[in-house]
Amino acid sequence: MIKSLIAFDLDDTLYPESDYVLSGFKAVSQLMKNQFGMSNTYQEFVKTFGMGERKKTFNIALRRLGIEYNEELINEMVNCYRKHFPDIRPYNDVVPILKYLRQNNTLVLITDGYLDAQKNKIQALNIEQFFQKILYTDEYGKDYWKPNMRSFQMVMACFSVNNDECVYVGDNINKDFFAPNKLGWLTIQIKRKNGLHSDFIKNEEFTPKTKISSLLKLKEILK
Repeated sequence: MIKSLIAFDLDDTLYPESDYVLSGFKAVSQLMKNQFGMSNTYQEFVKTFGMGERKKTFNIALRRLGIEYNEELINEMVNCYRKHFPDIRPYNDVVPILKYLRQNNTLVLITDGYLDAQKNKIQALNIEQFFQKILYTDEYGKDYWKPNMRSFQMVMACFSVNNDECVYVGDNINKDFFAPNKLGWLTIQIKRKNGLHSDFIKNEEFTPKTKISSLLKLKEILK
């Protein structure tokens, strides 16, 4: 059976999120160079991130460099990171599978993250034309980011489809599959090499129905 609606996650599903992180670090390091003449921040951002620090990367990196900072500076750096236009590309399997699937299916993109950042990512990837609807959960507030069910319910209502006609493809087992599992969708995890979130584990409610290593495998699954 060919499913009528296939929804995709964005980060680490359609492009490498680590590329976005590095692109953001370059933008922030250029800011630091232009405003303060600092030329060595990029390497420290990368090193700090590589140590597993995700929430206070800039604070810790500046501290390690012996640079005094305040909340205003950190906010400026974070704003630069989130609003920069990224240097990113889709995974090699993305455009071919989207071209194939859109022939007989409705394709939707459901993405979390700060609105400006996600819009810039999609524009940089040049993939808007493949989707009948792009749903940015941040438009409704952070409380509606995944695993909240609202975006999935909105998609079903928008296209008047039943749960057994819906598929969701994502990567992050920590949040991506809870809502579509609850709604009875077919859930598929794409396990990308070096993905930032694919190995997190919660419980059965968050576990996808099946796993693939390439989006091209969707051709077989959806026959």
